[in-house]
Amino acid sequence: MAKTLVSFRSNFLAVLLPPLPRGGRFRFPLYRPRKMGTRVRMSFQDIPPIHDADSLAHLHGIVSRVESLLYTIADATAPATDASTAVQKNGGWLGFISDAMEVVLKVLKDVLTAIHVPYAYGLAIILLTVIVKVLTFPLTKQQVESTLGMQNLHPKIKAIQERYKGNQEIIQLETSRLYRQAGVNPLAGCFPTLATIPVWIGVYQALSNVANEGLLTEGFFWIPSLGGPTTIAARQNGSGISWLIPFVDGHPPLGWSDTAAYLVLPVLLVIYGDHEATSDT
Repeated sequence: MAKTLVSFRSNFLAVLLPPLPRGGRFRFPLYRPRKMGTRVRMSFQDIPPIHDADSLAHLHGIVSRVESLLYTIADATAPATDASTAVQKNGGWLGFISDAMEVVLKVLKDVLTAIHVPYAYGLAIILLTVIVKVLTFPLTKQQVESTLGMQNLHPKIKAIQERYKGNQEIIQLETSRLYRQAGVNPLAGCFPTLATIPVWIGVYQALSNVANEGLLTEGFFWIPSLGGPTTIAARQNGSGISWLIPFVDGHPPLGWSDTAAYLVLPVLLVIYGDHEATSDT
């Protein structure tokens, strides 16, 4: 005999069921009541008090196991959280170049750190620039030779333009003949430049990625931080010059010494560029 308890709110109904037939099923008319809501009430007063040490130890063991399970779940979800909040890297279709440059930069930094060289990241950036410049030197040489060849032919081209003034067809024919005789290709200086542009873009993106990872926090001689005076959030929300303005009590936020250190490099670049332009003329 089987006994089934059916609960409706707080009333209990006991029904005695006959033994099951051979087919495993029995049929009897059932009354289907309309759907009724059930209420579940629970209070801490319903929990029986703990009077003995065994019950307390058992409860403590359950709590410890639950706590261990929660820590396990937290440890398992940590890699996913770190991956979702990882800093987005620059690169795009030049990502393989920037990734390679970033690896070389970090290797150079580790080598300099291992031999106890100060300002490891700053010197690693300089070495990376020198390495890239050496690797692209054949292209740069071709570009410079083409530019010098064009400069040497400039007086002759100008003479042709003055001789055949007003006749563009003859000027173009004579200029092409002059290029062939001198072995100079006017477009030869463009291809090396186009070939080196992706390389230097990759270098720039590698430095940006390292800065976004927060690795360029060390100084370099008089420069307080290679990553710049602003944070990533400051650059994103447009407050990239908050290190300079507004002044606080008549002083820049970084102080006069650090601010002057950041401003001296652009001034030196302007002076150097003006000097080069003057010497060329």
